[in-house]
Amino acid sequence: MYHDSRIVTAALSYSYVIVQWHSSRCYAYSFVQKHSLMYIFQKLFNPTGQKFYSLFNEVAENLKQMGQVYATAAYDNGHMLPIYFTQLEALEEANDMVTHKLFVELGRNFITPFDREDIHFLATGLDDIADYIWASIKLMKNYAIGQGDRTMQQFADQCHKAIKLIAAAVQQLKDKKQLSSLAAPCMEAKKILYDSDAMIDTAVSSLFTAYDGADADTVLLIKKMDHYEIMQALLEKCGDAINTIESVIIKYG
Repeated sequence: MYHDSRIVTAALSYSYVIVQWHSSRCYAYSFVQKHSLMYIFQKLFNPTGQKFYSLFNEVAENLKQMGQVYATAAYDNGHMLPIYFTQLEALEEANDMVTHKLFVELGRNFITPFDREDIHFLATGLDDIADYIWASIKLMKNYAIGQGDRTMQQFADQCHKAIKLIAAAVQQLKDKKQLSSLAAPCMEAKKILYDSDAMIDTAVSSLFTAYDGADADTVLLIKKMDHYEIMQALLEKCGDAINTIESVIIKYG
């Protein structure tokens, strides 16, 4: 060994590389090439994001189930509402746990499959959708509204459709080559949200017309107004999630 040489040994999973420097020349010897340095660097700087996609897939599946229960509960006459509420509560709690895992992964990983900000916004937006679905049925149960009126039923059906489109888009984010194809379902979901918002506005206007007079049931009016506000908030949260998905499409599609 020459007096000005240096030896660096790096052990990487079942392999190690000895690099000997002498003057301006470098010699590298790889005894086991199962995991080369190039492979390690590719894994570091081109992450598959499988953990993130797996967790987002869980959230999407939860939301699809919640949307289905929500649409069914809107047609119930009140007898089964506590059962639907319990189901939604369990799904909402499960969704909270998965969302927490997403935030933990975001904190642990320096490099992510797409922008950290978008991951944070999407996880938060999807969690908010779950929260407001649960809150809507909770209000119906606590206020003893009974069977939802025609507006509530149509809204729940349309909301279920929009949630299925959002969930499907979330589950396809992992295929970056096909991101541009998600633009159409996002626009379809947006139209559903727009129409649903207009439907609620009409219902609110009709509500005051219907209850105008001395015999107006003020308590029922207040109950329905509170519920309509939650329904509109749910639409906003769905819109936020769609906007984040569209942001990912623009950046990586």
